Amino acid sequence: MALISLMINEITVEDFEVTILAYDVKLPLGTTEVPTVDAISNDENEVIEITPPESLPGETIITATLAETTTTYKINFTVTTLLDEVKNYLDITWADTQTDLKLQGIIERGKSYLNRAAGKELDFNAEDKPKELLFDYCRYVRSNALEMFQQNYLHELLSLQIESEVDAYEAENPDTDV
Repeated sequence: MALISLMINEITVEDFEVTILAYDVKLPLGTTEVPTVDAISNDENEVIEITPPESLPGETIITATLAETTTTYKINFTVTTLLDEVKNYLDITWADTQTDLKLQGIIERGKSYLNRAAGKELDFNAEDKPKELLFDYCRYVRSNALEMFQQNYLHELLSLQIESEVDAYEAENPDTDV
C-alpha cells in the first residue's frame, strides 16, 4: 500500500492512516453538494479509483490497487441536521429516540411560531438571528418556560416583523429608497 494522503475539498484528512479503512465526515447544515475527494499515492504504479455518491448523505469509495493488492477505503458523508445543532446547543449528548422525537416537535413548532411572528418564511439554516431565536425557543420549551420566551425576546421578535415589513415594502416599491 502506497496511499499516503486523503483530501476532502482540497483539505487533507488529518487523521488519515493507511490501516484505517472507514471514515465518517459530518458536513455543515444545508450542505447539498457532494465533497470532492482526492487520494495521493507515493507509488506511481498504484491505481486509484474514486467513486463519489450521487447525493448526500452518501459514501465515497476509494480503491487503491498496487500489483495484486487492492485496498478499499470508505468515506461516509452525512449532513448535520437542525436537530443535531439544537441538541449540541442544549448540551444533549446522549442518543435517545424519544428525546429526538420530542425535540423535533419542539423545533417544528418553534419554526412555525417564528415564521408567524416574522410574517414570512425564515431561513433557519443560516447562522443568523432566526436560527439563534429558534435555539433559544427550544431552550425555553425544554425548561418549561415558553411563556417567558416572548417576554424576554420581544425586541428580537419585533425586529423580525419590522424587517419583514420593510422587505415587503421594498419589493412593492422598488424605486423608493428606504
